[in-house]
Amino acid sequence: MSRDTAAGGNAGTLLVEVALPVPLPRNFTYIYEEGDSDGPRPEVGDLVVVPFGRRREVIGLVVAVRREPGNLTEIDGNKLRKV
Repeated sequence: MSRDTAAGGNAGTLLVEVALPVPLPRNFTYIYEEGDSDGPRPEVGDLVVVPFGRRREVIGLVVAVRREPGNLTEIDGNKLRKV
């Protein structure tokens, strides 16, 4: 997804897939709230600091960014946390 695509429509939720250095064979999905963040929108290949577990923050690699319709707050019963 290019910056133009994401900036063109404000409808929906911007989801960021992040690969983390943890012993689990999957990526983790986080939410990016435009206008509620100090930094630029994450792009594929960026390093980001994300919450993991109760009190831990880890550095991960952005592997995908996509916009989903609607106002998502959870996926598969898991609450989305902010990038």
